Amino acid sequence: MEIDSASIESIVDESTEDVANVNVSKYNLKGKFAISWCAENYRMPSFGFAIVGNKGTMKVDDYSLDINLNNGKNFRWFKHDLVDSVNFLLGDPEYYREDEAFIKSIISGEKIEPSFKTASITDYIIDQIKKEAKIYK
Repeated sequence: MEIDSASIESIVDESTEDVANVNVSKYNLKGKFAISWCAENYRMPSFGFAIVGNKGTMKVDDYSLDINLNNGKNFRWFKHDLVDSVNFLLGDPEYYREDEAFIKSIISGEKIEPSFKTASITDYIIDQIKKEAKIYK
């Protein structure tokens, strides 16, 4: 993955990283990550990204998935349209899935993801983004 551009902005105060925008590319794909915990008009912290390919663009965030094809066809699904079911709902479904995976790994003795290795790769990528980023305070 190549970091084409990155910016980090402090909005709340100079000691925080409140907004990050990162443009990446690999092979013939381009991606854009837009991350903020305090973006205006969002009720909760938000994460989203876009992938631009030869046939169109896919955008996904915490609430919806949009596919816009170059041939003019467009598709949109909202989170509630994607049949996101779990055995019980206590908070977001992600909390249930994390707990379920942790318990299954203890019972089966198998490793689960994310692991320390994959977490360290994520940390490495974040470090690379911070090295490339323009900082706005």
